[in-house]
Parts: sequence; structure tokens; C-alpha cells
Amino acid sequence: YPSYEKSDIYEIRLLGRHQVQNAILAIETARSMTRHGYMVSDRAIKKGLWIAKWHGRFEKISNKPDIFILVSLYIKWLS
Repeated sequence: YPSYEKSDIYEIRLLGRHQVQNAILAIETARSMTRHGYMVSDRAIKKGLWIAKWHGRFEKISNKPDIFILVSLYIKWLS
């Protein structure tokens, strides 16, 4: 897990353990697309994982002290 025999390092900035599983799913999906004729480079996968950001969902806004915000999507839709 993942099923691909090549081992490589991927970095994500999204917080939460579940985001690692989401990233693995994205990597495997992109690799599957490549096997089916869509060219998705490893560089593109790495860049996409690195730049992925979900503003306001669970976001670290300060390092000293550590401050996180968690904003409900419903609040955003109402404003």
C-alpha cells in the first residue's frame, strides 16, 4: 500500500492523518490514468500534492503559538 512497486517520497501540506490516505488515492489514480493513456508525470503528481490547500477547513495560521482555524463550510456559504 500503495500497490505500485516504485517507492518514492511525496510531500503534502494538508493536515490530518486521513490526508495521507487521500494523497495515496490521488497518486494511485494518477498512475492508473497513465496506464490508460493519459500522461500524468510523477513531477505533476508531486507538484499537485504539494500545492493542494483547503483554505479555512483546518488551517494552521500561526506557528508561535500554534493556532489553527476550523471553519464550517456552511458558515462560508451563509456569509
